[in-house]
Amino acid sequence: MVEFQLNYVLARTEPRKIMAALQSLPHDLPEAYKEVFKRIEMQGADRKDLVVKIISWIRYARRTLTMDELREAIATEPGDTDLDPDYLLAPGFIVEISESLISHDESSGYVGFSHFTVYEFLNSLESPSLFSPVDIAKVCLTCLGFEVFESPCESAEVVEEMLQIHPFCRYVAEYWGSHTRAADEDSEVQKLVLSVFVSESKRWWALTMKRYVVSGDMWDNKGQTLMHIIAKNGLALTCKFALELPLDRCVLLSY
Repeated sequence: MVEFQLNYVLARTEPRKIMAALQSLPHDLPEAYKEVFKRIEMQGADRKDLVVKIISWIRYARRTLTMDELREAIATEPGDTDLDPDYLLAPGFIVEISESLISHDESSGYVGFSHFTVYEFLNSLESPSLFSPVDIAKVCLTCLGFEVFESPCESAEVVEEMLQIHPFCRYVAEYWGSHTRAADEDSEVQKLVLSVFVSESKRWWALTMKRYVVSGDMWDNKGQTLMHIIAKNGLALTCKFALELPLDRCVLLSY
């Protein structure tokens, strides 16, 4: 609370405004969080959108993210076919722009909210608008659709190397299905599922990375069709959409 009050005062530069801020300090954490988001909005749409991305991923991730995973998550946008390393933001900047709402444990690599009350505030009616389940699902599917996953892979060493290059894939491989189920009613998500997993190679990578992340080993995923992927992840509405495709497009289901 003291840190938020200090930041509230130090955000002002003119003596008159500093004195006024001292007379109107936020007295509780919800009020302090509202002031933080108000300051973020005043810094422009780009900075606000970036903070929303950061906060959304920490809020909705199924497990605690590492900073490397978060950096890739916020750098990936629907429509990307690969991730340019130049798009990755520095960890210090990510923490700084988030105005004390998040913390980064450099020893473990994990990033999270600076206090449990941030999570409580984001669940309140006074919370700013964050990403929707559709937004989260699209990023996960975009990641699995990268062109690099058209390359064949036959060893655990290659899988481990890929996860080192794209650490966010470690998270996506395990949780994309959960996030996509939450957005299964969205037509764009349904189409994205089909466009990604019509590729046998991308199906293989998705299944193999998940197996490797969860159990540390590999197994033969060949023969897993698009419909297998949809069914295994409980995407009932996507399945319905696929089955209602015109006959000349149903050939996708056999690959």
